[in-house]
Amino acid sequence: MRDILIATNWKVASYIDSGVDETGDYNGYTVDFKVNDQVTATNGSNTNNGSWLVNGSGNELTLNFTGVPFNEFNDDWDIVSVLPTRIELRDVSGGGGGTDILIFEKI
Repeated sequence: MRDILIATNWKVASYIDSGVDETGDYNGYTVDFKVNDQVTATNGSNTNNGSWLVNGSGNELTLNFTGVPFNEFNDDWDIVSVLPTRIELRDVSGGGGGTDILIFEKI
């Protein structure tokens, strides 16, 4: 998972927040996972920096961004599937019980 993330740049192909499609908030952004566990998302005029970590067993991805809109992703995500060109993540909310789905696709 780690090698796949850092091998290329990504886009947010889909973000469903408890049933609400918020993908449009991320149109035009390029997401770059760096070797040093830092991540940058930029659209040319707005940049969100953050950190990322794949847990030891490789089934969870922790994201921590500063700034809107990527701070929506600050959580521990369950890794649903990993392909060289697509990564699907899921988070079940502890409080409200809603399920979020986040899909990154290779640019």
